[in-house]
Amino acid sequence: MNSNETIEAAKNGSQKAFTKLYNAYHKTVYNCIYNIVKNTDVADDLLSETFLKAFKNINKFVENISFEMWLKTIANHHSIDFIRSTNRNRNDVYIDDEQMSEFIYTDNSNPEKDMIKKEEYKQFENALKGLGDRSREVLTYRYQKGLSYREIAEKLNLNIGTIKHYIHRYKKVLISNINQLK
Repeated sequence: MNSNETIEAAKNGSQKAFTKLYNAYHKTVYNCIYNIVKNTDVADDLLSETFLKAFKNINKFVENISFEMWLKTIANHHSIDFIRSTNRNRNDVYIDDEQMSEFIYTDNSNPEKDMIKKEEYKQFENALKGLGDRSREVLTYRYQKGLSYREIAEKLNLNIGTIKHYIHRYKKVLISNINQLK
């Protein structure tokens, strides 16, 4: 199946075609996004969102431009929108996976630091309780049990891109809940 046939199949709703297009273009689109946001976690999240947006709007794609350029345009706009919204919401906190792990786990080497970590963990758990079942389950697998995106996808029988999207979305809600508890 050539690129045009794959695009047509995707327009007709073929999941296999969507997967083939993702596999063909995800590295290029990721690099485009990363060059704008300069953060791997944000780039991963925006990559998932870019492909979701592209696949929802695939019927708007016209063949007089390359599919790669169309995806890159969506990625550029989405990345710039993210930066604009981040600048507007400077009080909001973005926590990447490493910071989230530090937020949860203690090292027991410093009693004062350990007490602060325990207090932060209580805030984390209280904020987690304020989420729905699915979001609590996904974030628990990721941050308390330390599962990878792939492991979570397999456990929940979902696509890895869906898991990335869920984690990005649920993390925002969790952070908002934590900020409200402070």
